[in-house]
Amino acid sequence: TAAEKDVTLSEGWETRELGGTIMELGEAILALNCQAYVLDPEEIEDQEEELAVNQHTLPQPIDDEEAQGDILLVPLRNNDGVPESLSLGDWREYCENPKAPKFQEAIKRRMQDAQ
Repeated sequence: TAAEKDVTLSEGWETRELGGTIMELGEAILALNCQAYVLDPEEIEDQEEELAVNQHTLPQPIDDEEAQGDILLVPLRNNDGVPESLSLGDWREYCENPKAPKFQEAIKRRMQDAQ
């Protein structure tokens, strides 16, 4: 189930939110300026209960990725160093049509900003 949640990225947030050390899941989703994170597979091996493979259908660029357990999307910082917000509505809209003009424009703008 997808859910919107406010997360304070303070020390130890990874353990509080996903249960241990995390790793990036694929590349950043530039259209939403966020990065997907999952629990590190080494952490999963150390857990008593096995985590099921996440059954969500993921959009590009993480559509070929597989993860066990929850996936947390964390907004990246904008050019001013401030994390951008990401609503559940934005995520659902992107999943329905990742090639929509507004998302393609966002990717183009972020790639230009990175140069």
